[in-house]
Amino acid sequence: MIKDDVFRKTEGHLYRYYNTLKKIKALEEECKELEKQKEKIKQDLKETKVSIDTELNMGIDYSRSKIQTSNDGTSYAEKALVKEIEKLEKEWFYVRKKYLKKRIKIRELERQIYTLKCNLLMLSEENKRFLELKYGDKKSIDEIAYILNIARATVYRKREELIEDIARWVNLIG
Repeated sequence: MIKDDVFRKTEGHLYRYYNTLKKIKALEEECKELEKQKEKIKQDLKETKVSIDTELNMGIDYSRSKIQTSNDGTSYAEKALVKEIEKLEKEWFYVRKKYLKKRIKIRELERQIYTLKCNLLMLSEENKRFLELKYGDKKSIDEIAYILNIARATVYRKREELIEDIARWVNLIG
């Protein structure tokens, strides 16, 4: 039997581990969405650049009484298109920056949980499932007993045994 403070610390490690896994999953979903946004922006840029080329080769319309030009020889329409392209490029860089920051955060979180993850991988599937229910899904002892079809006393005993083993792995007890 281990001390109460060691037991609580070990449970804290497990709760943080499973919360971190959830954070990583959420960040990965955000990265997928940012990746889609980047591709859409790239597509918009390609379409816009193609349309500029075709519009520039259309020739001059002499039916209009006034043609807007500036001192540098570019029309209002050309300037407006260039401005929109610059906005798209800024948006692409902004999305890319957010994507890279999230990837960095994912790697930081993975480094934080690496040791415990390696230790938990050595457990049997039954024990992994137990820990996931208790600390990942935050199920009560009664719910775990019902889901795993075991007695409450067995759930308490299994939790004690697993916590003691994990405490040894993370060097909380000798």
